[in-house]
Amino acid sequence: MADILEQLDVEDAGAMLDRLDTEMAADALNEVESTLQYELLSELDPERASDLLEILPPDDAADILADIPAEEVERLLGLMPAYEAQPIRDLLRFGAETAGGIMTTEVLSLSQELTIEEALVYLRQHSAHLEMIYYLYIVDSDKHLVGVVSLRELVVAEPTTRLQDLMDRDVLKVTTDTDQEEVARLISKYDLLGVPVVDSENHLVGLITVDDVIDVLHEEQAEDFSEIAGATVEELEDEEHFSWRSTLSRVTWLAVNVIAGFAIALVLYQLFGPALSSHTTVARALGFVATLHSPVAMNGVLFLLPMLLLSSGSVGSQALGVAGWQLRTTGGSDFWRGIFRELRLGTVGGVLASVAVGFLTWLLFHSPQLAVAIGLGFGFSLLIAAICGLILPTLFQRLHLRGSLVSAPLLDPIIAFISLCIFLVVALWLIGVFHA
Repeated sequence: MADILEQLDVEDAGAMLDRLDTEMAADALNEVESTLQYELLSELDPERASDLLEILPPDDAADILADIPAEEVERLLGLMPAYEAQPIRDLLRFGAETAGGIMTTEVLSLSQELTIEEALVYLRQHSAHLEMIYYLYIVDSDKHLVGVVSLRELVVAEPTTRLQDLMDRDVLKVTTDTDQEEVARLISKYDLLGVPVVDSENHLVGLITVDDVIDVLHEEQAEDFSEIAGATVEELEDEEHFSWRSTLSRVTWLAVNVIAGFAIALVLYQLFGPALSSHTTVARALGFVATLHSPVAMNGVLFLLPMLLLSSGSVGSQALGVAGWQLRTTGGSDFWRGIFRELRLGTVGGVLASVAVGFLTWLLFHSPQLAVAIGLGFGFSLLIAAICGLILPTLFQRLHLRGSLVSAPLLDPIIAFISLCIFLVVALWLIGVFHA
């Protein structure tokens, strides 16, 4: 049902959600993409929206409300019974990336004074709504966490045994302000199904289950991909329209490479420019510079090649990161949406790069015609580099070529070669036109 809702317009999806019975509607709302959840809630009557949130576990409801304006949150929570709204309010107080922000407050705690028989009776009466009961957490009279008992241990123990005699006192636990990545590492390292959360005074306040950690691992993988690629891949999952924030992120790294390439061009020009200009006859003997009609044009093309390779490498790596994330998360099912989005980003980056590189070329060589030729050559090359970075991994996957054949060490040289060819074709053609 969630997949169907995601494919509809917001108005149609809201109307369909409103027609579902309350429990099914709440489950569907919980499963749709996070960016769509608030939009769907906005399409519903406030009382209906509040009813759906009330059915959800407190941690899921808090996740949905976390990005909603505070006034709207209070309005929805105000329509709930106080005992249902308070756990959600408590969770919203914690940081989104802390243990407190991802835990559920629905956790079963048993007094250490209970016998096994009494614990089983209590479990039958109070566990129907719980998310997980593989572990039973034992507390003292002041609600301090003092031990843990597995469900298996509880079932096989003698009925008259007290929990304080059966429990394991060495409890793996986290505090409410523990980073979510540390929680994920702990659960993964010890193969836990859940980990209890305590406050600063060791009171049991919540539980983090393994399904919560799966979401965290997805977020952390997205952050790692973003750091490697220089592109915020997790945001791209939610962005269907042009985003200046994504554009700024891309252009920043592109600018760094353009500046570095310009510095290299300055060094090369100072070291080899005079010598190359004085040997134009030898230089013209090179086949690919046969259309260069002046030493200035030849110097401009040759000395700015490192800038091109740096910039196209940056753009290609970002596109490869995005393509790799899409293949990893969706198997390439949203390929065309990604292509159109990246084309818009690549076009903006190419235009800005054309202007910047053209201006720097004019500063270095004082030739307006050369600046236009080099700038346009850069713009087209970077756009092609972005397209190649997106298409090549998907193409290789469709051809069932995996492993090292779709890795960056192979694809980066291919993208660099294609970009260089495009740059030379465009730049040399324009230089020839200007000197015709």
